[in-house]
Order: sequence, then structure tokens, then C-alpha cells
Amino acid sequence: MADAIFLQIINAVIAELNTNRPTDIPEASTRRTIPGEVLEEPRIAVFLGDESVDTPRANSNSDPLARRRLPIAVQCAAPSELAAELDLIVAPMLIWSAKVLGRNRLGGLVHYFRETATQRRTEYLDVAVMTATQIFECSYQTRRDDLTVRI
Repeated sequence: MADAIFLQIINAVIAELNTNRPTDIPEASTRRTIPGEVLEEPRIAVFLGDESVDTPRANSNSDPLARRRLPIAVQCAAPSELAAELDLIVAPMLIWSAKVLGRNRLGGLVHYFRETATQRRTEYLDVAVMTATQIFECSYQTRRDDLTVRI
């Protein structure tokens, strides 16, 4: 069975973030940083948000298209013993993510990809941990009855 388009999108985002990345940028994966987790090194995680589906054209139940809007979270996290450096240590990751994804259409997989917000959280555990999560929205279409068929 073919992968759902949303899985193809998350895999494409991770591949884009890992292609030709600078040496000071960690490899992206789906491994999220969980609140309270002790972090030893910087990390980038990519995960999906809550998807919405536009109302069918002319409110018709027979419309075969589903236009979808999918938030993609790019979580940049890093530890530091110096609390004053927290914003500085995630900045290169945020800059890289915006550069790579800001105008990317993932090879035509999505109609658009745009940043909508950045959420920052600081935790103090054994060391201070800054987590900055960029939220991007992408739009794509599938068949209304088949998430594996892109239209």
C-alpha cells in the first residue's frame, strides 16, 4: 500500500533539512524533545500538527477533491549552561529551517509551504534547555476518499 501524502510530506521535509546542512546544524528526525527530558546536545525534530480540510466545493458531497492544510512543526532544541545564551544557541537552527522550507514546494508535493509562528519554551533541568518550534503550514490536495492519491 502507498504511503499517505502527509507521510510523504514529513519525509520530504526531513530530507530537505538534512540535505547540504551546515556542520553546526544537527540532523533532523522525528524524535521530539519532551518536556522534562534532559537534553545533552542540540536536536531538530519534525512532526505533524492537526490537519484541516476545506469545505467541499459548492458544499457537494460528490466533490472528489479534498484540499488539506497541514501544520508541520520543526522543533529546534538545545541545552546550555548559560541561560543568557539560550536564544543564541537555537538561532542557527531556526535560520536554517526558514531558509530551507520558507518557499519550498517539496518538488510539487505541496501547493505552498509558509511559516506561521515560532513558539519558544525554556526549561531548567540539569542545564537550561531552549526549545523553539517553528510552525509551517502547507497545503495539498488528495482524493476525498484516498489519502494516498495526490491531485
